[in-house]
This record gives sequence, C-alpha cells and structure tokens, in this order.
Amino acid sequence: MAVRKDSIMGLIAALVLIAAVVIYFARSGGKIEPPSKTTFNGVCLACKWEGQHDRYAGDMPPYKCHSCGERAMYMWRWCPSCKKRCVPVMEKRESGDWLPPAFPKCPKCGADVAPYDPDALEYMEDIPKPIETLPLPAWPFKE
Repeated sequence: MAVRKDSIMGLIAALVLIAAVVIYFARSGGKIEPPSKTTFNGVCLACKWEGQHDRYAGDMPPYKCHSCGERAMYMWRWCPSCKKRCVPVMEKRESGDWLPPAFPKCPKCGADVAPYDPDALEYMEDIPKPIETLPLPAWPFKE
C-alpha cells in the first residue's frame, strides 16, 4: 500500500507542476522574449571614449558614441591567451558596413575572444593589473 500511496503523491506533484507551467504561459501570452536591452563595455574608435553602452534589440555595430556622436562604438573583447583587451579586426560586409566577424579573433595571437567584463576579471588572480589593451584598429576603416 505504501508504494501505491507514494506513486499517487508523485503523480499529484507532477500534475501540480504541469498546471503551474500552463498557467504561467497562459498569463504571459505563451512567449519567452529576450531582453530588449543589454549593456556592454566598449570604445569609440573615432574619439577613443570608452565606457558602458546600451545596446537594444535589433541594433547592429557600430553604435553611436555618447561622447562624439559618431557611429564608431564597438565592444571591447577579452583575449584569454594574451590576457589583453582588444577590438577585433572588422570585416566589410556586402552592405558596406564594417562589422566584427561572427567569431571574433584576437588581432595579436588569433585566439577566440570573449566580451570584456572588467568586473569578472577583477577577481581572477592570474590576470595582470592594470589590464593591458592592444592597439585599436585605425578609424575610419579602409580597404
């Protein structure tokens, strides 16, 4: 009888969980939406201003600089091999825009790079302080 009682309790718990999920999706319209805004650490290649920048859904680089107004703001990247921050070499697309490659690489060593997050790096002991920066790409871009 104990096995049957445990089975019934497990079935009831599963049904309650399923009901909660159904109610949640019904109230939310059944959609899971990505955030409409994210923040990144970037640098303007035109005026060299650097800081945090808000990126909205659908925005594509280059972003408008808070300081000079030029559309020359790009995301800082972090190279775990060189232990330096950088802006990857840009690619000219068919549209004529200069964009970071889909899989950006370090301009010095060619390793894969990740978005630069100074708060995360602050707690890593093997990272030399202050954080070094590789030379920025020339602006405006030329072929």
